[in-house]
Amino acid sequence: MNNTRSQSDRRNSAKLILKNFFLSRQFLLIIVIIIIVSMTASQSDAFFTMANISGVLFYFSVYSIIAMGLLVLFISGGFDMSIGTHLSFIGVILGILLGNKVPVPLAILITK
Repeated sequence: MNNTRSQSDRRNSAKLILKNFFLSRQFLLIIVIIIIVSMTASQSDAFFTMANISGVLFYFSVYSIIAMGLLVLFISGGFDMSIGTHLSFIGVILGILLGNKVPVPLAILITK
């Protein structure tokens, strides 16, 4: 009797977890992303090419590193949303330096 009840409780618990997931914002977001990817892929033959996927992963890695740095600020209480401004400014300065034939290692050290 006790074993049957625990199995029933586990089944009800699993059903509740699935119900909550399917009614959550995360599930809706996953569905929206799948729809957007499907529509984009159907419009372009170059969407699922290795060049496009590697480009997306490259830019994702850059933004992930920036996000991890911001996470440390948010957790420590040093809330700073001006990172976009700093990143843009450094990008412009780095572009100017490289355009004026400054060696890459030196340009990186200057903008650090």
